[in-house]
Amino acid sequence: MSHDNVYLLKPHERPMMAGSPSFPDHPWERRVWYAVIGVIVGLTAGFTNGMLLANIPQIQGYLGLSPVQGGWVMVSYYMFSAIISVLLFKIRQTFGLPRYVRYIVLGLILTNCMQFFVHDYYMELFARGISGLVGGSLNSMAMYYMMQAMPTVHRAKGIILGLGLTQLSQPIARVISPLILQHEQFQLIFSFQLGMALLVSAAVWLLPIPSGYLEKSFEKIDLISFPLMATGIAFICAGAVQGRIVWWDKDWIGYLFVAGFICCMISAIIEYNRKNPMLDIKWILHSNGMLQVLVFGSLIRVALSEQNMGAAGLMTVLGLSSDQMVHFYAVITVGAICGLLCSAFAFKVTDIKLPLVISFAIIATASFMEIGQNQWSRPVNFYLPEFLIAFASLFFFGPVMMEGMIRALAKGSDYIMSFSAVFGFSQTVGGLMGSALLNAFITIRTRVHLINSASGVNLTDPLVNQLIQQNATSIQRYSSDSNWNHAYGVSKLIQQDAMLAQIAAYNDLFITIGIGSLICFLVVGGHRWWHQFRGTNPIGRELKFFAAALQRARQNASK
Repeated sequence: MSHDNVYLLKPHERPMMAGSPSFPDHPWERRVWYAVIGVIVGLTAGFTNGMLLANIPQIQGYLGLSPVQGGWVMVSYYMFSAIISVLLFKIRQTFGLPRYVRYIVLGLILTNCMQFFVHDYYMELFARGISGLVGGSLNSMAMYYMMQAMPTVHRAKGIILGLGLTQLSQPIARVISPLILQHEQFQLIFSFQLGMALLVSAAVWLLPIPSGYLEKSFEKIDLISFPLMATGIAFICAGAVQGRIVWWDKDWIGYLFVAGFICCMISAIIEYNRKNPMLDIKWILHSNGMLQVLVFGSLIRVALSEQNMGAAGLMTVLGLSSDQMVHFYAVITVGAICGLLCSAFAFKVTDIKLPLVISFAIIATASFMEIGQNQWSRPVNFYLPEFLIAFASLFFFGPVMMEGMIRALAKGSDYIMSFSAVFGFSQTVGGLMGSALLNAFITIRTRVHLINSASGVNLTDPLVNQLIQQNATSIQRYSSDSNWNHAYGVSKLIQQDAMLAQIAAYNDLFITIGIGSLICFLVVGGHRWWHQFRGTNPIGRELKFFAAALQRARQNASK
């Protein structure tokens, strides 16, 4: 202690950059509380999106929304989540993340309170937009709280745990939502969201993360570049969500993507020619390692989308409700927790590609295990493969994130903003595009199977007539009109054929994901084995630069 009772930070306790907290050597009791708060903050960050995805049909019914309006509610969340991922780094540097989060969470609390009294479409749009801002901000807070809970040598594990916790909330939300809504009182969802927001607000006020130092980082050119980028992101999110709902042949869907691409390109050109860019486009485009990180980061979201669009989608086709899927999502939750813990505690910076190789092998194996489903399939048939996919999705999340952070920090603290913004963007938009592509694939393959099936059906075929007669017989107790019964039999046969075509499309999806994962396994595995053969580390040079940059940052912080 100094004479004025101010704690002097040791070199390893100092923040690495403006906007980051310091990392004092806490006593173990305080570390435990930091870990508890980190879990609360991380789960709340994920629940802002997880509760929306788990309950969007109920929200539409409760508020009387059309599917398109329900889509705009989702767009509101994703748009603001992607936007804050770009802007958050500069907010941290200028105002400090703890101060910003305290007030934005208060905004979420007020918004959740308003939802109890105002039940309309526009209120829901506003509330989900605020949720997107808060969710994107709490991701970083969860990471910092878990880092405070870890000793210096295990701080990387805190990063993996903090960010991974936000991914656990989606399956957990689908487990608890049917339990919350078992009495059909939708306002209990609002009560749950309000309770979590109050819990986070109290926690971050009672035990804040240690402060660091701040610096002004906003520039006048940001007033041009950022609105363009935000507008482009909003258009792309809107197109990705609404394209699934109204289908992709609508002209206005194409206009959204074109407008989004133009806005983002203009912003990218501005950033490319800036002296102090908000996004360092030159570095991102000319760094093969960063492009790999962004691609694999997007693949994580596609893998997670498969759990919502693949097995879960097939169960919906077969008529299962969310109440019947609770155990299915509980298995996914357990798999994700196991994957996160293994990712954190088995992480080795000297072999950063190994988790990716293992994960792609697991996803390929699990996808091939899901092939061969039929109309009698039930959630229990997917327990093992979906457990494996959930495990793999979280197992390689940490290494991908850590590789990107190391590559960015090795270039200097200014580059971490570019990485954080682009990685956050790839997570949000990658998830939307992944879901959109999988949905389009299933729809197209269903149509192909229907066409093939219809071309082989002949009403004069005795087997076809037998099936029609069986369907007609099942309705005879309610109707004595033979013509109506026959028409019902034909209609029922068409419905059965459509369901079988959808099941075949899902089997095609499982095959495609399995083949894609196998290709990724061969590519990443070959890259890793090539470095092993040469005795090199894929990020060896970055690790040396990272150590030097870390030393310089701590020296600057002490001045």
